[in-house]
Amino acid sequence: GFYWESGNRLHFYLDGKWVHSINNPPIPFIHEMVIVMALETYDFNYPSGDNVKDGFTWPNGSAKSKERRSTRYQWVRTWKEGSGSGGGSSSTVTMRKGNNTGYAIDGGNGGRNGQNVYLWGSSSSNVNQNWEEINRGGGYYSYKKKNTNYCLDGGNGGRNGQNVYLWSCASNNQNQHWKKVNLGNGRYRLEKRNASNYSIDGGNGGRNGQNLYLWSSSNSNGNQQWLFGSGNARFTDEITLNAEDQNPTYQVYPNPVSDNLIVSGVEVGEYLEIYSLEGSLLMRHVARDASSEISLVDLESGLYLLRVMNATGQNGPTLKIVKN
Repeated sequence: GFYWESGNRLHFYLDGKWVHSINNPPIPFIHEMVIVMALETYDFNYPSGDNVKDGFTWPNGSAKSKERRSTRYQWVRTWKEGSGSGGGSSSTVTMRKGNNTGYAIDGGNGGRNGQNVYLWGSSSSNVNQNWEEINRGGGYYSYKKKNTNYCLDGGNGGRNGQNVYLWSCASNNQNQHWKKVNLGNGRYRLEKRNASNYSIDGGNGGRNGQNLYLWSSSNSNGNQQWLFGSGNARFTDEITLNAEDQNPTYQVYPNPVSDNLIVSGVEVGEYLEIYSLEGSLLMRHVARDASSEISLVDLESGLYLLRVMNATGQNGPTLKIVKN
């Protein structure tokens, strides 16, 4: 077992027993976890007899045979701590107003039943704008305010102007179930499950504290269109870059690109991350030398963002990439 407590604290278990921890590694583990399954035969050979290493006792003859030095996997399971009431897979998202992307859905400080939900200036450092998207099945999702157990709730039934607020998360509470209706261009409408004629509406324009409410569902109503991004990953400012823009330190070519993108001027260990314009992380590459190649063959044609991040998690420049 492996428990990722934080970027600086990692714990390993064998047969349910703790065997080792890593505290304050030279390079913090700050990015999303990626599991790499290795199938290989190890070449270590411990001496015969019972041997204790890192608190674990190796039985007699355990390392003598190739059979005992081979790795095998029967199953792999992962859990996300605090994924919300009622289960369901989850991920952290932000929701910016589609026709005024400078504002995002904000749950306010803390959480309590009936706490108002409103618009506030979009900020990557504002945890009140981070929501755990919990899959409830059938295309419906709940949105739990990060670090709380309160979800976006539309109240009983539905009517124009009905308030949207926080309420204790419950997997069977359909007032907290929202259907993501894809409107194209990265925009979605959030339709109330038990009142499908009503969707979350952010009102005209945008200002700090502007209220969220239900309004008659309409695909053409820009106030009901929301841009989804990964938690703490918004590019409101960076997307104004021109396609031909380069950075004095980093160069990317060819751009536009069809297959493989070359990024030069990087340092070994830096992360090269490709995002959609909505802020969703699509792929991550670790630089192995000063000129790194990234395959983009699996991406659809369109506009993407390349963000450079150093090994300690500090953001570098963001460059616009055009995929043919």
